[in-house]
Amino acid sequence: MYLKKITFVCLVFLLSAAILAGCTTKDPQDKTAIPPADNGQEQPADNDENKDKTALQIFFTRDNQGKIETVPVTREVVLDSEDTSVIAAKALELLYGGPSNNEKEQGLVNSLPEAKLLELTLERPHVILNFSKEFEQFGGTSRLHAVLEQLTWTMSSVPGIKSVILMIEGERVGTEKQPFTGEGALFNDLTIDPAAETAATLGPADTLDLFIAVIPEVEKMWALMGPNAKGVYGSAGNIEYTAFSEGLGSWKSYQVTEEKIEGDIAIVTIKGDQELEGQKQPNAVYTAYMVRENGQWKWDFPPDK
Repeated sequence: MYLKKITFVCLVFLLSAAILAGCTTKDPQDKTAIPPADNGQEQPADNDENKDKTALQIFFTRDNQGKIETVPVTREVVLDSEDTSVIAAKALELLYGGPSNNEKEQGLVNSLPEAKLLELTLERPHVILNFSKEFEQFGGTSRLHAVLEQLTWTMSSVPGIKSVILMIEGERVGTEKQPFTGEGALFNDLTIDPAAETAATLGPADTLDLFIAVIPEVEKMWALMGPNAKGVYGSAGNIEYTAFSEGLGSWKSYQVTEEKIEGDIAIVTIKGDQELEGQKQPNAVYTAYMVRENGQWKWDFPPDK
């Protein structure tokens, strides 16, 4: 289920932090230094004014009557490349640039702790973020939730990324072997809630990315299944998640080669490296049948002919 691994050694930069308490989600100089982020505040005029700009969505948090909600904002930026890893790195740069003055007046803050991003690696539909040890040196359950939500939603807004794998100093965290922070947080991949309003806006290819990313979490898989698939399994508990993990969930280095939409039906074709029952299958092709149900795209089985 992974795209060709692209290791993108992110340029080291200093992150800014904002300490929060309480959290819930609203459906939400040297050559190595990352330049200052465009945080929505007025910037000096430069040669980028006449270049095409891309809208990137990032997520901050704010206190809403004692509860912390995750709020999306949009930044228009000039990108040097359309490479997914470059876009993801830019989104993180903007995130750490913090909210604009106007956004601060609306109560928006950046919850992420001060740390260095050591490396960003893309394995579609996952992005692997490797931070310095300072990234987990904070406390509080609510702030923990805010940090994870900001990362998950900001990275998932990048096409081709629907999951975050978090590492500290090269070691994966959130596992039983290595819980995250002093709160002992356990998680697998960080993925958005398929039932969230934002998920309903995803196109067929992005929905397929999300479906692959959530395997083998059966409840999330169930939320992303169409009527034919649900008819076959009957309930989330009957999903053969092991078969999915060894099949569609094992795709690596894939890319979307076709997204064909006709009404409420779409065909998405991916090509890449698959590992099936321990056997590597390079340049394999998979065609997904997608249906739009109540405005949201779902992975499904084709109807019987």
